[in-house]
Amino acid sequence: MLQQPTAASASDRAPLVFRFTVGSRGRSRLAARHGSRPTSVLLALFDPGGEDLWSQQSVEQNARYLAAVDGIVLLLDPLRMPGARELAAAGTRLPSRAGLSDTPLNVLQNVTDLLLRTSQACPDGLISKPLAVAFSKIDAFEHSLPAGSPLRQPPAPYYDEPDSQRVHAEVQRLLIQWAGSLIDRTAAHHYARYRYSALSALGETPTEENLVSGRGIHPYRVFDPLAWMLNRFGVLPEHGG
Repeated sequence: MLQQPTAASASDRAPLVFRFTVGSRGRSRLAARHGSRPTSVLLALFDPGGEDLWSQQSVEQNARYLAAVDGIVLLLDPLRMPGARELAAAGTRLPSRAGLSDTPLNVLQNVTDLLLRTSQACPDGLISKPLAVAFSKIDAFEHSLPAGSPLRQPPAPYYDEPDSQRVHAEVQRLLIQWAGSLIDRTAAHHYARYRYSALSALGETPTEENLVSGRGIHPYRVFDPLAWMLNRFGVLPEHGG
């Protein structure tokens, strides 16, 4: 049985924190700066309920988290976008239409508002913290992707910047189809560095009983947003870099 959607955060909820370490053989910029020592970064995973990004009750807690981090990976559900719901494959389990304030655009706008309040901006007024925007459940749209789509290609076993750029452009194309152009305008207007990706945690829609498909779990491109972010900080070099 899959977990239920995340409820509103309790006041004592804390992020999960992991240390990601790369040996000096990776030849990253940080590794070069620190000599032969391994390079480490802390990854904090915090999964708030959608309400936590717009309710006044927990806005200050989330503002503290956003003020403390160096970069943000924001996971958005395209099936909460009316334009995308209509294009999803037959049989896809769709989230309830209740709680329309929890749309990807509203979540991005509220995160952006918090960052504008708490973060240091670039000289041009853009938010300096890199933002990786990852759209989940891309398996629901695989049937409509053209044969040459980068989202139909398996990712490389290393960070591939040209591939990341192609995926970014493909997601921009999908946002137009999903009537989500305001998401792209918001990102372009406020962020100095941002990158789109699309992934699938399960590889296939759950059953009506909220169970994993009998064919099992086949995650797809789930590392893409983290790979881009780690590359921005020089922790994960490009292949041959």
